[in-house]
Amino acid sequence: MSDMEQHFAQTPEQPNSNGLVPSFENVGAATSINRAASLDEIESLLSFLPPLPAEEVKNLPATQHAGKAESLQVKTEPAAFDEADLLLQDLDRAIGETIEKIKGWDIERKRLEARQTTDALILETLSRDENPLIRTLAFCNPNTPPEHLQKIGRGENQWFQMLAANNAATPSEVLDDLSVSQVPDIKQGVIGNPSTSPVTLHKLQN
Repeated sequence: MSDMEQHFAQTPEQPNSNGLVPSFENVGAATSINRAASLDEIESLLSFLPPLPAEEVKNLPATQHAGKAESLQVKTEPAAFDEADLLLQDLDRAIGETIEKIKGWDIERKRLEARQTTDALILETLSRDENPLIRTLAFCNPNTPPEHLQKIGRGENQWFQMLAANNAATPSEVLDDLSVSQVPDIKQGVIGNPSTSPVTLHKLQN
Protein backbone atom coordinates (compact mmCIF):
# COMPACT_ATOMS: atom_id res chain seq x y z
CA MET A 1 0.00 0.00 0.00
CA SER A 2 1.40 3.42 -0.93
CA ASP A 3 1.85 6.30 1.54
CA MET A 4 -1.16 8.05 0.02
CA GLU A 5 -3.37 4.94 0.34
CA GLN A 6 -2.29 4.43 3.96
CA HIS A 7 -3.07 8.07 4.71
CA PHE A 8 -6.60 7.83 3.37
CA ALA A 9 -7.15 4.39 4.92
CA GLN A 10 -6.48 5.89 8.33
CA THR A 11 -9.10 8.63 7.79
CA PRO A 12 -11.69 6.77 5.68
CA GLU A 13 -14.43 9.30 5.34
CA GLN A 14 -13.67 12.05 7.80
CA PRO A 15 -13.14 15.54 6.43
CA ASN A 16 -11.06 17.79 8.65
CA SER A 17 -12.42 20.67 10.72
CA ASN A 18 -12.56 22.90 7.66
CA GLY A 19 -14.46 20.30 5.62
CA LEU A 20 -11.39 19.59 3.48
CA VAL A 21 -10.02 16.29 2.29
CA PRO A 22 -7.04 15.01 4.30
CA SER A 23 -3.94 15.85 2.33
CA PHE A 24 -0.44 17.17 3.09
CA GLU A 25 0.70 17.01 6.69
CA ASN A 26 4.25 18.09 6.01
CA VAL A 27 5.54 19.85 2.96
CA GLY A 28 9.06 20.83 4.03
CA ALA A 29 11.25 21.91 1.16
CA ALA A 30 9.62 19.28 -1.02
CA THR A 31 10.46 18.75 -4.64
CA SER A 32 8.27 15.65 -4.89
CA ILE A 33 4.76 14.90 -3.72
CA ASN A 34 3.75 11.64 -2.03
CA ARG A 35 0.25 12.52 -0.83
CA ALA A 36 -2.91 13.77 -2.50
CA ALA A 37 -3.27 17.54 -2.05
CA SER A 38 -6.11 20.03 -2.01
CA LEU A 39 -5.89 22.89 -4.46
CA ASP A 40 -5.09 25.45 -1.76
CA GLU A 41 -2.22 23.32 -0.47
CA ILE A 42 -0.89 22.74 -3.96
CA GLU A 43 -0.85 26.48 -4.59
CA SER A 44 1.08 26.97 -1.35
CA LEU A 45 3.86 24.77 -2.72
CA LEU A 46 4.62 27.39 -5.35
CA SER A 47 6.34 29.36 -2.61
CA PHE A 48 9.10 26.75 -2.73
CA LEU A 49 10.07 27.67 -6.29
CA PRO A 50 13.57 29.21 -6.24
CA PRO A 51 13.90 32.88 -7.22
CA LEU A 52 15.03 33.18 -10.80
CA PRO A 53 18.65 34.23 -11.14
CA ALA A 54 17.46 36.74 -13.74
CA GLU A 55 16.51 39.03 -10.87
CA GLU A 56 20.10 38.98 -9.64
CA VAL A 57 21.32 39.63 -13.16
CA LYS A 58 19.00 42.60 -13.53
CA ASN A 59 20.42 44.27 -10.42
CA LEU A 60 24.05 44.12 -11.60
CA PRO A 61 25.53 47.29 -13.16
CA ALA A 62 25.18 47.06 -16.91
CA THR A 63 28.67 48.30 -17.81
CA GLN A 64 31.25 47.03 -15.34
CA HIS A 65 29.67 43.63 -14.78
CA ALA A 66 28.14 42.79 -18.13
CA GLY A 67 30.38 39.77 -18.55
CA LYS A 68 29.67 38.56 -15.03
CA ALA A 69 25.94 38.98 -15.54
CA GLU A 70 26.01 37.00 -18.76
CA SER A 71 28.00 34.23 -17.09
CA LEU A 72 25.61 34.05 -14.14
CA GLN A 73 22.61 33.85 -16.41
CA VAL A 74 24.04 31.13 -18.61
CA LYS A 75 25.30 28.94 -15.76
CA THR A 76 22.35 29.09 -13.38
CA GLU A 77 19.11 29.68 -15.28
CA PRO A 78 18.83 26.18 -16.85
CA ALA A 79 19.16 24.50 -13.45
CA ALA A 80 16.52 26.78 -11.94
CA PHE A 81 14.11 26.10 -14.78
CA ASP A 82 14.74 22.35 -14.57
CA GLU A 83 13.92 22.37 -10.86
CA ALA A 84 10.79 24.43 -11.44
CA ASP A 85 9.68 22.11 -14.23
CA LEU A 86 10.11 19.06 -12.00
CA LEU A 87 8.09 20.69 -9.23
CA LEU A 88 5.28 21.60 -11.63
CA GLN A 89 5.23 18.03 -12.92
CA ASP A 90 4.85 16.81 -9.33
CA LEU A 91 2.02 19.28 -8.77
CA ASP A 92 0.20 18.06 -11.88
CA ARG A 93 0.65 14.47 -10.74
CA ALA A 94 -0.70 15.29 -7.28
CA ILE A 95 -3.77 17.01 -8.73
CA GLY A 96 -4.48 14.00 -10.94
CA GLU A 97 -4.13 11.61 -8.00
CA THR A 98 -6.46 13.74 -5.89
CA ILE A 99 -9.13 13.87 -8.60
CA GLU A 100 -9.03 10.10 -8.99
CA LYS A 101 -9.30 9.68 -5.21
CA ILE A 102 -12.37 11.96 -5.13
CA LYS A 103 -14.01 10.04 -7.97
CA GLY A 104 -13.55 6.84 -5.98
CA TRP A 105 -15.40 8.07 -2.88
CA ASP A 106 -18.67 6.33 -2.06
CA ILE A 107 -21.97 8.17 -2.51
CA GLU A 108 -22.29 9.22 1.15
CA ARG A 109 -18.81 10.75 1.21
CA LYS A 110 -19.53 12.63 -1.99
CA ARG A 111 -22.82 13.95 -0.63
CA LEU A 112 -21.15 15.17 2.55
CA GLU A 113 -18.28 16.88 0.77
CA ALA A 114 -20.51 18.43 -1.91
CA ARG A 115 -22.58 20.11 0.80
CA GLN A 116 -19.84 21.18 3.21
CA THR A 117 -16.42 21.46 1.60
CA THR A 118 -14.69 24.75 0.84
CA ASP A 119 -12.08 23.09 -1.36
CA ALA A 120 -12.33 24.33 -4.95
CA LEU A 121 -10.77 21.20 -6.45
CA ILE A 122 -13.23 18.92 -4.68
CA LEU A 123 -16.19 21.06 -5.77
CA GLU A 124 -14.98 21.24 -9.35
CA THR A 125 -14.61 17.45 -9.46
CA LEU A 126 -17.98 16.75 -7.81
CA SER A 127 -19.75 19.26 -10.06
CA ARG A 128 -18.84 16.93 -12.93
CA ASP A 129 -19.85 13.72 -11.15
CA GLU A 130 -21.93 11.19 -13.08
CA ASN A 131 -24.59 11.29 -10.34
CA PRO A 132 -26.97 14.26 -10.92
CA LEU A 133 -27.65 14.53 -7.17
CA ILE A 134 -23.97 15.06 -6.45
CA ARG A 135 -23.71 17.67 -9.20
CA THR A 136 -26.75 19.45 -7.78
CA LEU A 137 -25.35 19.51 -4.24
CA ALA A 138 -22.02 20.85 -5.50
CA PHE A 139 -23.71 23.69 -7.38
CA CYS A 140 -25.74 24.55 -4.27
CA ASN A 141 -22.57 24.95 -2.22
CA PRO A 142 -21.84 28.69 -1.71
CA ASN A 143 -18.12 27.92 -2.03
CA THR A 144 -18.49 26.76 -5.63
CA PRO A 145 -16.15 28.86 -7.82
CA PRO A 146 -18.10 31.71 -9.51
CA GLU A 147 -16.76 30.73 -12.94
CA HIS A 148 -18.54 27.37 -12.71
CA LEU A 149 -21.80 29.03 -11.66
CA GLN A 150 -21.43 31.47 -14.51
CA LYS A 151 -21.09 28.59 -16.95
CA ILE A 152 -24.25 26.79 -15.81
CA GLY A 153 -26.16 30.06 -15.37
CA ARG A 154 -25.59 30.90 -19.00
CA GLY A 155 -26.17 27.37 -20.23
CA GLU A 156 -29.33 25.87 -21.69
CA ASN A 157 -30.33 23.62 -18.81
CA GLN A 158 -33.08 25.33 -16.81
CA TRP A 159 -32.49 23.17 -13.75
CA PHE A 160 -28.89 24.32 -13.51
CA GLN A 161 -29.98 27.88 -14.24
CA MET A 162 -32.23 27.68 -11.19
CA LEU A 163 -29.32 26.41 -9.07
CA ALA A 164 -27.20 29.33 -10.21
CA ALA A 165 -30.03 31.77 -9.51
CA ASN A 166 -30.20 30.56 -5.91
CA ASN A 167 -26.45 30.49 -5.20
CA ALA A 168 -25.04 33.66 -3.59
CA ALA A 169 -21.67 33.03 -5.26
CA THR A 170 -23.17 33.53 -8.73
CA PRO A 171 -21.84 36.77 -10.30
CA SER A 172 -24.36 39.63 -10.38
CA GLU A 173 -24.09 39.98 -14.16
CA VAL A 174 -25.21 36.35 -14.53
CA LEU A 175 -28.13 37.03 -12.20
CA ASP A 176 -29.02 40.00 -14.39
CA ASP A 177 -29.27 37.65 -17.37
CA LEU A 178 -31.32 35.11 -15.41
CA SER A 179 -33.75 37.79 -14.24
CA VAL A 180 -35.42 37.85 -17.66
CA SER A 181 -36.17 34.11 -17.56
CA GLN A 182 -39.79 33.08 -18.01
CA VAL A 183 -39.36 30.26 -15.50
CA PRO A 184 -40.91 31.38 -12.17
CA ASP A 185 -38.48 29.40 -9.98
CA ILE A 186 -35.50 31.03 -11.68
CA LYS A 187 -36.93 34.51 -11.21
CA GLN A 188 -37.71 33.81 -7.57
CA GLY A 189 -34.17 32.61 -7.07
CA VAL A 190 -32.80 35.86 -8.49
CA ILE A 191 -35.12 37.94 -6.29
CA GLY A 192 -34.01 36.11 -3.15
CA ASN A 193 -30.32 36.11 -4.03
CA PRO A 194 -28.26 38.60 -1.94
CA SER A 195 -25.87 39.06 -4.87
CA THR A 196 -28.59 40.43 -7.17
CA SER A 197 -27.92 44.06 -8.05
CA PRO A 198 -30.33 46.69 -6.63
CA VAL A 199 -31.27 47.79 -10.15
CA THR A 200 -32.25 44.26 -11.22
CA LEU A 201 -34.07 43.66 -7.95
CA HIS A 202 -36.08 46.87 -8.39
CA LYS A 203 -37.09 45.85 -11.92
CA LEU A 204 -38.30 42.44 -10.73
CA GLN A 205 -40.28 43.83 -7.82
CA ASN A 206 -42.05 46.57 -9.78
